[in-house]
Amino acid sequence: MLGQAGNRTDADIRMLATVSIDFAPAYIVIKETEGLLRGRALGERGSILREEVLARGMAAAAIARGNAETRARRAGVCTDGRCISGRTQLPGSGMVFGAGVVATGIGTAKLLKKGGN
Repeated sequence: MLGQAGNRTDADIRMLATVSIDFAPAYIVIKETEGLLRGRALGERGSILREEVLARGMAAAAIARGNAETRARRAGVCTDGRCISGRTQLPGSGMVFGAGVVATGIGTAKLLKKGGN
């Protein structure tokens, strides 16, 4: 899921798209949050992101768009909302899952540190 605030330069928005493509995603959902327009027209930031990911080789069929995080999630493959941005919009199960991920990471780090001494 990609989105950027409107007060970023076009170059910064393009760099976000470029870095995202480096991770070779199967799908990209471009979101535009109206509260983050910051002087730009609705759709302008998303168009820049879309142009850049297309220029970097992403297939047009693998790009979806949404106007808010919940709609963007529904438009793409991140339908369960676990451990993604928009924490306040996550269901309770996503919060529990996220807490489990963090707890497991802390436990693993402790075990690795203990084993390294």
